[in-house]
Amino acid sequence: MNRYERQIRLKEIGTDGQMKLKKASVLVIGAGGIGCPLLSYLCASGVGKIGIADYDKVDISNLHRQVLYNESQTGMYKTEAAMENLIRLNSETEFRIFNTSVGKTNGRNIIGDFDIIADATDNLRSRYIINDLCVEMKKPLIWGAVNKFELQVSVFNCSGGTDLRKVFPEINPEANLKSCEEQGVTGPVPGLAAMIMSAEAIKIITGCGAVLCNEMLIINTLTNEFRKIAF
Repeated sequence: MNRYERQIRLKEIGTDGQMKLKKASVLVIGAGGIGCPLLSYLCASGVGKIGIADYDKVDISNLHRQVLYNESQTGMYKTEAAMENLIRLNSETEFRIFNTSVGKTNGRNIIGDFDIIADATDNLRSRYIINDLCVEMKKPLIWGAVNKFELQVSVFNCSGGTDLRKVFPEINPEANLKSCEEQGVTGPVPGLAAMIMSAEAIKIITGCGAVLCNEMLIINTLTNEFRKIAF
């Protein structure tokens, strides 16, 4: 109990909320700029079971924003490097790793074993597949995206709320969709998105506070502009 004392002191969480965290399971899809700090906060908060899904390996170019890794881990699978470090943070957490992308063929088997799904990918087409699987399997989806100096966070398919495809029905085949690798991103931006996403996970699990259901929080760190859009 000493580990979580500061969290348990919050009347909105307390001992009961901490036990809910211990019994909860969260799957983080994507162990990159958003996934790394998100995994750290979920692990530190006492989530009992955490899944990590990613097919990529640690590269030196990742380290300016993927703060869970270190130079000695370059070349390792991100899932294995993440678990190696997270176990040192909280040995009480159970981990399951998946060295693969989550798609239509394997998604049901991977997603089905977790209470909450967190989409920390950087591929829009994968996001729709993950969303559709969560709708089919009735899983809450915590969604985060970053680009340059801006971040967006929302919660889909939760408490009767809408899902990604209803808000953004389709991908325009003519749209010039560029990733962070092409357009760039500052290191703190995915970290800020991850902190908000981890807070949403804690709220969903413990039942405290207002969840970003049917609305999206948008933060521009270049202009310090905060916006919240309702769906």
